[in-house]
Amino acid sequence: MKGKAASERTEREKQLRKQLEQLKAQAAQHGIQVRLEQGNFRSGSCRVEERQQIIINRRLTLEERVIQLQRELERRNVTPVTDGDKPETDD
Repeated sequence: MKGKAASERTEREKQLRKQLEQLKAQAAQHGIQVRLEQGNFRSGSCRVEERQQIIINRRLTLEERVIQLQRELERRNVTPVTDGDKPETDD
């Protein structure tokens, strides 16, 4: 059983990494830079020298990063599109 569970986790991680890369690419298509930073925050956005940026806390799990990036894109009226399912949230 351990092998199957580990395999499922690995597959889920691959899926989440792919989603994150797709979301980053989508942000870039809209002229938005995505950065991972450390700090006392989950995610946020700002404009630096006329460049839009989304900043995600690097301490978040991979799934939390995907969720936060999706939310930040949605706030900008960019509909996040990925091949994978949207991770479930507690909302």
